[in-house]
Formats: sequence, structure tokens, C-alpha cells
Amino acid sequence: MTKAEEREDFNDNGTTDDTVNLGGHIISAMPITVDYVNSDNESLHPQLSITGELPDGTLLHNYLVSQGPDIPAPLDVYAPTPEETQAIQEVLSAYYRVGDAVTTTLPDIDGYVTPEPTTRTFTLSATDEENSHAITYLTQAEVDAGINPNPVDDSSAPVADTSETDDSNLAATGTSMKFIVTAIAAVLVIGATMFAVVLRRDRV
Repeated sequence: MTKAEEREDFNDNGTTDDTVNLGGHIISAMPITVDYVNSDNESLHPQLSITGELPDGTLLHNYLVSQGPDIPAPLDVYAPTPEETQAIQEVLSAYYRVGDAVTTTLPDIDGYVTPEPTTRTFTLSATDEENSHAITYLTQAEVDAGINPNPVDDSSAPVADTSETDDSNLAATGTSMKFIVTAIAAVLVIGATMFAVVLRRDRV
């Protein structure tokens, strides 16, 4: 924050453009964004962008001092005490950091079925791309038709079990049984042909 924002000349040098040290800073701050789209990837609802959460549950949507938590100012802004710095850092902990788990509830959107689960938890990573999520909503007709949009952020979607075999494939190798049978048959044919050639030579 600058003195211009505080509108006060702290060191009486005739300018309010000097940087003021409030004794704390945000380490590894990382916001989360969630988009709500239809099966054509068209936006259905305003994007959710959260940078933190106050103790009373109020969500933070930016890093502006005027719209964030109340930061206690040290007596000497140029030399805050360890206790003052600790108090400031505790207030700044309201902002999300890498590794934090953020839980949000999906909104109901008119004309669409709210995807399950309606409550999603995301763990913040170190890149903006990994913290940007898109939730796909379907109409009831699309749900009845069995359409599966497979949302990229749907971590609760069941993983297909590929450990069992079926009549035509081997699970361990993924090799087709038809291919194996065909290969064995080809080897037998080649072997029989070679045996016939050797036998004919012996008779000659």
C-alpha cells in the first residue's frame, strides 16, 4: 500500500507517494476461479473468483485493502515490532494460499440440472491454470439422453475399473484374444508347410 492510498505524509517529506510498510505480506497467495458452462462451453452464470475468506464467512474477491480484512497498523509503520508483524500476518491469513482446500457450493441455474456433488472442494496449486475450474451443467433432456460432459474439475467422478477381463481382451496386457488366436493359427500353418517341404525332400 502507498501513502497516496493512506492520504498521509508519514515522514513529512512533502509527498504521499512513499511506500508504507505495514509489517506483513501475503506468501504464495493464490485465488480460485470457477466457471459454470453448458455442454457447448457457453457461460451460464457469472464466474466465481475467490481470493480468501474472513472468519465470519465473508468471501474475498480481490486483494484491495479497502475490501479486505482490517489490518492493524503498527505504531511505527517503518519499524513494526515482532508482535505487530505477527498480528498483521494472522489477519492476512484470510487470503488463500497454495495448498489450501477451498469448498464451494454449486449454484442452481434455471433450466439446468445442478451437477452432483453440489459441493466441491478444490486444493489450490501453484499455477493459475490448475486453479481455474469449469463445471458443466446439463438440461434435463440431456441428462435423460445419457450425455456425460465429463467436467474437467469433477474429481468425484468414478474411475472406470479395468482390472477385470472380458471375452475378447486380456486386462493385464490389453492384448486382443482374437489377435492371439490368429497369431497361433498362422504359426501352425507355417509350421505345417515347412514340415511338408522337409518331408517331400526326404522322399526325393
